[in-house]
Amino acid sequence: YSTPDGESHLEETPQVFTLAGDEPKRQATKDIIFWHHPKSLDIDWHPAPRPQYLFILEGTIEVGASDGSKQLLIPGDVLLVQDTFGKGHTTRMSDGRRTASIPLA
Repeated sequence: YSTPDGESHLEETPQVFTLAGDEPKRQATKDIIFWHHPKSLDIDWHPAPRPQYLFILEGTIEVGASDGSKQLLIPGDVLLVQDTFGKGHTTRMSDGRRTASIPLA
């Protein structure tokens, strides 16, 4: 996420799942995008194009925030990307990375 000064930060929060049989918690979305990057890739500082969930399906991704923190994401991880202004974040991707992103409405 971005703070008003334009710096980005990483915060680990527990994911709240709906228990089977309970009324599901819903969040409006527009669509889903599946990505495949067959080669390793390093992307310098950039803000997110929109708030979105990023699901790691295959490969690994290292995300760096401007506060110096880094997070390694592995298959099964979900990242809520919200740093849509300011310096943004860096991204290092492994070979064969596959993700699904769900832009938030």
